[in-house]
Amino acid sequence: MTQNSDLLQNRKKACSSIPSATPIMQKLSHLSLCILLGLTTLTAQANTTGAEEYRGSAAVDTSAPIAALSKLTSLDDDKPLTVTIPTIQQFKTKVGVPVRFVQTTALPIVDIDLRFNAGSARDGSISNTGFGIANMTATMLTQGSKRLDENEFTRAVETLGINLNSSAYKDMFIVSLRSLSDDKHLLPAVDLMTQMLSEPAFDDSILARNKARLLVGLQQQKQDPNSLASIAFSEALYGEHPYAHPSAGSLKAFLLSKSNS
Repeated sequence: MTQNSDLLQNRKKACSSIPSATPIMQKLSHLSLCILLGLTTLTAQANTTGAEEYRGSAAVDTSAPIAALSKLTSLDDDKPLTVTIPTIQQFKTKVGVPVRFVQTTALPIVDIDLRFNAGSARDGSISNTGFGIANMTATMLTQGSKRLDENEFTRAVETLGINLNSSAYKDMFIVSLRSLSDDKHLLPAVDLMTQMLSEPAFDDSILARNKARLLVGLQQQKQDPNSLASIAFSEALYGEHPYAHPSAGSLKAFLLSKSNS
């Protein structure tokens, strides 16, 4: 407050000590100088405040213990963290499929993951222009079976409240199911999973619709710098290897793709 009063008094003295001139010029000079001194006062105050804050932060001892931790009563009962590794049972089915089974009783939920040695890197073995087949297959597996059309299949999944998905990666194809563990939900859920694997519909009209949607996405991708850079990087890195091709495929590949692929 003392510093501000001194600056105000100095400003008044400076404004009143301007040599006499014409009344108009004298008023303009008074006004200009007073504004200039006012701005100088604000700048001086800001610099002083910033310096005080800097000095205050510099005085903090970062190596000192945090005082607030001593007031957290929840830490009084803190116990060492223990990690329990689940028991993984390994066996094979009658047809020789290896299984990894982990039993947990915390929640009444069953998770089933079927992992196939497949993926977009193998699309070229089906057709020279077939890149994108694995991705399209993963999309269409959940779009109906020979017993249920697309709407009926979707309604059955929603009625059971289950997660039934399929995904294609470079070197892996996954079909996954999550359901409640009681027979009322689990048995029909497994039946739907069996249908999508052994009796997929692969309807031509659904394929045409999926191709139209995906082609729009691929055309938009050509205007995305990040997507173009990613594709160029993969092509430069892998060359003629199947990894160079995007999992979603290309415009040319989908224009030539057929449902039997």
